[in-house]
Amino acid sequence: MSAWQPLRPHHSIERVIASINFVEMLPQLTLVNYILPEVGNEAAAMGLATQVDVMELNVAMGARGPQAPQVPTASAGVVGRAFQKIDGGRVVAEIKVDRNSIAFAIEKYERWAEFIADFQRLVNDAMLTQLLGFVGVAVIRLEYFDRFLFSGDAKKAPVAELLDFSGPWAAPHALTASATGQMWHSHFGQFVKTSDGLQRLINVNVECVDANRPSGVVRTILIRTFGEDRLLPSDGYSGAPSGVLKPAYIRERLDDLHTTLKNLFAQTITPEYRTRVGLV
Repeated sequence: MSAWQPLRPHHSIERVIASINFVEMLPQLTLVNYILPEVGNEAAAMGLATQVDVMELNVAMGARGPQAPQVPTASAGVVGRAFQKIDGGRVVAEIKVDRNSIAFAIEKYERWAEFIADFQRLVNDAMLTQLLGFVGVAVIRLEYFDRFLFSGDAKKAPVAELLDFSGPWAAPHALTASATGQMWHSHFGQFVKTSDGLQRLINVNVECVDANRPSGVVRTILIRTFGEDRLLPSDGYSGAPSGVLKPAYIRERLDDLHTTLKNLFAQTITPEYRTRVGLV
């Protein structure tokens, strides 16, 4: 039996987040009167029935003049909303839309095709086309969180069995720290240029921490793979071509990020565990 156990029976994925960040702020009336009701109807149909408003607090001074006291008055406005599915007191799925971004996160991940189909149901093409008439897109981002569990003595947790130290993504200090039972963290990232000239940031964060599980406290390794495509031009990068910013283009970018992060994760773990989690 292998020392490290993936979080799920067939894979190690704990959480996935896909997000889109806007260049400009979405007009509040468009958000409140059109976007949020559209997303909310579909979210309710998919079981994301809990709503949490994101509020903006505006403070204005009252009476004015040299003799008048300044009395602050406050008013709050809705600038976003999260639609959540709660299971056992935990948020297991959430779509959050505000004036700056859209983010979809789930814990019970099965397949990429199902995840992206759910995202497209919640943010359908007609609504996204309408939204893109008001704002540009600055960043398209995807994040995976994978967790492995070790239930024995933390000082005997064989990190070299799980992490591939022959590649660039596992820090050598993890070996010495783990040998004495210490917890540790490593962070590697770099900018790369995509085949179509975009600036892409990729990160691999690995941390060894203790976590509470039903069986008690266990040593875990959490691997976060992260990628974001920056659509605005910058030094050495062309940015997204004019006229391509449509729903299909956003889907293509997310698909490509998924493939990139899948390969990145495969480079982070050893061949045995690539097989265990279905990457081979």
